[in-house]
Amino acid sequence: MSRIMSAKPGHVAKPVAQSTWRAQQSAKPGVSWRSLLLLLILHVRAAASLAIGGALGRELAKARPVVVHVWDAKPAELQRYAIDDVSMACREAGATAVLVGPELVEAVAKEQELARGNFPGPLPVIAD
Repeated sequence: MSRIMSAKPGHVAKPVAQSTWRAQQSAKPGVSWRSLLLLLILHVRAAASLAIGGALGRELAKARPVVVHVWDAKPAELQRYAIDDVSMACREAGATAVLVGPELVEAVAKEQELARGNFPGPLPVIAD
């Protein structure tokens, strides 16, 4: 089967084999409608799995334990307000616990105890 391609004025049209014509058409740049349809289907499926609680959605929703390690080279020189601010920031950031050196355990534990009955409540203090 052959297909006649239009020729320039003054030239004779030459028959071109159907398979050659299709090869020329498929060599053109662009995205096929099949690729777009596949992309749309995959996008909708991924969105649906997140919406209805697929495996990815469940994993992203899990809480991650965060233990904040508070360290200072000279803990004896720390001011009380600095300890209070850091301790409060850990609590408000959603930390699970606070890890401190032995010199800071008492000061951080006292500040955490001030949060009892409030939201967020006190965090466990772990001695390093």
